[in-house]
Amino acid sequence: MHFKTQKKEIRYFIDETLNCLKDHIVELENNNTLADPDSKQMLKSTFLKCSAIVDYIRRKRILKPKHKYTLDTDDNYYFIMIRNILIKARWDLNKITDNPRKFIAINDDMDHSKMIATAVELELKNFYKRLFPYPSQYELQVT
Repeated sequence: MHFKTQKKEIRYFIDETLNCLKDHIVELENNNTLADPDSKQMLKSTFLKCSAIVDYIRRKRILKPKHKYTLDTDDNYYFIMIRNILIKARWDLNKITDNPRKFIAINDDMDHSKMIATAVELELKNFYKRLFPYPSQYELQVT
């Protein structure tokens, strides 16, 4: 009984695919790897354009996400490139202080051979002192 149900579902799936995508199917050209010379092929993107097929696949839970993760919104993190532009660095760092986020990534992209780099480094040190005014209990004492 279970085998007959499976056969019906497979037949339904094939018929639905052919009905929905008959205009998008392309015949294979001399593909010797397939046993049936009358075989057809289609792109996955074309295949998924048919809502009846996609609904069927989702109902049967055939499509599962490859990775278990979620994309986060932009309001939970900052990614900032610090360069040799003092005003831009000050503006970016103040933006972090004024509107804190869960995650902060600051990339040092400065040319440290230039004189302005020392001013930007000082601004960065002041930022860290504002952000973390007290040292962690795990930090070594600096004398």
